[in-house]
Amino acid sequence: MLDAWTFTGNVRWTADVKSLTANGPLTAPITVPVKLRGNFVSWDASIAYALTDDTNLYACAATGFRAPSIQGRNLAFGSGFSTARSDNVMSYEAGIKSYVTDTLRVNLGGF
Repeated sequence: MLDAWTFTGNVRWTADVKSLTANGPLTAPITVPVKLRGNFVSWDASIAYALTDDTNLYACAATGFRAPSIQGRNLAFGSGFSTARSDNVMSYEAGIKSYVTDTLRVNLGGF
């Protein structure tokens, strides 16, 4: 009975630093460096149950991270750059995966 269950998990730490200085004919001078920092511990965990040799039920949860960003551009009456803060996201998924034949697989999942 316990052999039918599979558990997996992962953890990842991300630390990111971005900086920008610029000076040119088409940009507003950015002489003081623009600097952004972001860090995040992301993870995922999943569980699967082998209902039969050909059919699995599964569920998983995960977090995601997008580091902060700086875009140097010629902004009208602006500073010459724009920034975006870091983003975190949480996701969930559950479903069923099964082999109907050796070459045909049918899956149903919800996010």
